[in-house]
Amino acid sequence: MTYSGSQEDETDLRSFPPITRSEPPIEHRYNWVLLLISLFIMIGVSMGVEATLPGDDIARNFMVLFVGVVAGTLSFAANKVAFHVGSKLASRGDRIAIALCAAWFIGLGATVGTIGLTGVGHDIVAAEQLRRPLVAMERAKDRLLSSGSQTSGIGSLASAASSDIDSLVSCEIRGGCISGRSGVGRQVSELRSIASRLRAFERTFEGSKRKRSSYAARLAKLAADYEEQLGVGGASPKNRAALLKIYSQARAVLTDLEGETNGAAIGALVSELRGFRSRNGVGRINLSARLRQHADRIEEALPTLGRSEIELPSFPGPVGITAAWGHLDKVWPYALLLFGLESIVIVLWIMLVRRLVAWREHLAQLESVEAAQSSHGARRHDE
Repeated sequence: MTYSGSQEDETDLRSFPPITRSEPPIEHRYNWVLLLISLFIMIGVSMGVEATLPGDDIARNFMVLFVGVVAGTLSFAANKVAFHVGSKLASRGDRIAIALCAAWFIGLGATVGTIGLTGVGHDIVAAEQLRRPLVAMERAKDRLLSSGSQTSGIGSLASAASSDIDSLVSCEIRGGCISGRSGVGRQVSELRSIASRLRAFERTFEGSKRKRSSYAARLAKLAADYEEQLGVGGASPKNRAALLKIYSQARAVLTDLEGETNGAAIGALVSELRGFRSRNGVGRINLSARLRQHADRIEEALPTLGRSEIELPSFPGPVGITAAWGHLDKVWPYALLLFGLESIVIVLWIMLVRRLVAWREHLAQLESVEAAQSSHGARRHDE
């Protein structure tokens, strides 16, 4: 059998680049990268657990360190398996290996990234939450001062009503300007009783104004103490307890205000003023209309007695493990760093798998060339 191949074919085969059969040494490639990333994972998880785990004792600190070390070790070991074993299987088209590696990388990134984001963003998120009680105390102080002025206004209305009733009583006694008969009668006694109660309410409201001004000063002092404590101690669990103590004192101040002004009692007196009717004829003064005017003025001011607008909200609870996601506008640089680290692992793994795939294609090409060379040699031997 003769070989009729051309000289050009022989030259092409001889000029083919040398190809090695040895598999690329991947056993230790990227190990230093995996070790560095696992170290970052250990630090991030430790910070996240430290930020969310209550307490401040040795056992708690040991638990924080233990969880961080376990997370870093587990990530390093699992990443090595994914790189050293999973990459080879994936390069052969093993779909189960590809799915397992993808699930591991996604799960690791989501879990560790969220915990780490909580750790690095804890102070930012917690500081924002802990400033809310400070804002609430300052607003409550302003509303206390405002409500003090409002109660003083009701007191002024009560004073004006009592003075007017006193003048009516004097006019009735001297000239019977209400009933048409001069002298002291049952109606005069009733009017004097109403005027006396109005003066009592006036004193109550004036006292309420002074009391609210005093409480506003106490709230201002507690708000200043709270702000100073927050600036010194930050959002640590120990400092939270100190802040909660100050805030509880502020809430107690508003609790002391409960019932200090009896809105129901003054409301009943207003109804009595509106329903009062003149007896024994009609004088030159319409008493009912006069008293209704005072009743209407006082009633218009009564809603300002409510204290619902100056209640303090509950103290914010500890920062949750996913709280940082709600404040990405403030912690996005940390999120980018943490999830970027895991992205590096994914990119390196994909590059490694592609290199193994390229090597297998290279090997298949080598086998094809060797087969051609073997066939060419056999033909020349036949010649």
